[in-house]
Amino acid sequence: TFIPSPGKIEVFHAPGGPGVRIDTHVYSGYSVPPFYDSLLAKLITYDKTRELAIEKMYQALSETVVQGVKTNIELHKKLLRTDFFTSGKYSINTLTEYIKNNSELMKKIIKIDFESVDSPSKGNFDIILKSIK
Repeated sequence: TFIPSPGKIEVFHAPGGPGVRIDTHVYSGYSVPPFYDSLLAKLITYDKTRELAIEKMYQALSETVVQGVKTNIELHKKLLRTDFFTSGKYSINTLTEYIKNNSELMKKIIKIDFESVDSPSKGNFDIILKSIK
């Protein structure tokens, strides 16, 4: 998601292997507070080529398990399969355009009860919601 998702992380499994690095502070049983930076983990992959690194990232995202709070893992998997990302032809506005052009898909991926959002990030999320509506 684009906003904090507080709660208890019931299960956390990080991906691993050659060319996969994850920086995080979370673990199974960790309680995510309601007011926090929504970055729970940073996943980095590398390989001999961009194409191989992208495939490794997709696999690493697929191996990642986070249960108990919402994540944007599925969004990242979708983005990795887009033409603009695989070709490297994207800009700072690409995600906004992708959301506008895929509003129904985004509603399914995000899965947020918009009325219950109460966090410092809500104002930022309102901008994204306007793009989806």
